[in-house]
Amino acid sequence: IPDDVKRSCSQSTLMRDDTEYPSAKPCALITMRALGIKEFPAPILLLGNLLEEIDLSRNNIKVLPPSISSLRKLKKLNLAYNKIEVLPNNFEELQHLEVLNVDVNKMSIFPPQICALSNLKILSFRFNTIKRIPKELNRLSNVIEHVKLEGNSPSLMANLLSTCPALGSALTEKSLFSKNYRFSASALPKMLDEALGDKLDDEGVVVLRL
Repeated sequence: IPDDVKRSCSQSTLMRDDTEYPSAKPCALITMRALGIKEFPAPILLLGNLLEEIDLSRNNIKVLPPSISSLRKLKKLNLAYNKIEVLPNNFEELQHLEVLNVDVNKMSIFPPQICALSNLKILSFRFNTIKRIPKELNRLSNVIEHVKLEGNSPSLMANLLSTCPALGSALTEKSLFSKNYRFSASALPKMLDEALGDKLDDEGVVVLRL
């Protein structure tokens, strides 16, 4: 690992992550959590194809550099609790990415680049201000396993179920039931509509409560 990366991570954890899963192939893991970082640490990019996991959560990062796309082997990226508003246009080049966490940031528009991440299994976008999900997210319906969206616009869940019905099974239970949601029955996929038919109120609205 380059010396300047080690210096940049002097207050953080830099290790080979082969302890929890000893049968797995070793991979480089960088954790720089809660260090007050305001910019993406450029020296990380020197790890290139070695790096598979980054945790930069609980910092003050506002912008990700386009050069993050050079981390072609990156599988897990945790950016939760930062101040990020958008992702780089070339973010879709991270084709090995399997887990993306951008909880509690400043995103008001769902980044369309995510729809092209063909190996993405877990997507967590909790507590941003997103109102709509692009229909292109349906492309991931065969690979994505969990989608976590609670804490965004109250209409977001209904929008997702209407726009991307194939992803309904990927929604975590917490995403659906973490607070009261009112959905127009016509916005729900037919299967879910039938399952919740006895919960329609007088206005023909499905009310889901914790």
